[in-house]
Amino acid sequence: MDQSSVYSSTTSYLGTNLRVLASRPSSVAMEAMGYNCAMFGMAPYGSYWREVRKIAIVELLSVQRLELLKHVRISEINTCIKELYQAWTANSNNGKTPLSMDMQGWFRAGILD
Repeated sequence: MDQSSVYSSTTSYLGTNLRVLASRPSSVAMEAMGYNCAMFGMAPYGSYWREVRKIAIVELLSVQRLELLKHVRISEINTCIKELYQAWTANSNNGKTPLSMDMQGWFRAGILD
């Protein structure tokens, strides 16, 4: 199989599946939380979705942007590890009892920070 046929079959497959993924029915929740479906993850498939996806890939997920914001990800991970360690030392009775964490609340707080 040559490269051109692999490329054409791959783009055909991805094009079809991207349309299926992005063509979800709109709902009241999407309109309320997604600024009337204007957010990238909640927008229906169409010219707006394709344009926003292109901007997200070129601007937000470029190698240069990821490298530029690497220190932020490292800082967030370090903070999370420190918080987990502090919770463990405060609640584990010197390592003798297992630590029970509300990970759902912890992730929610991390996302909203």
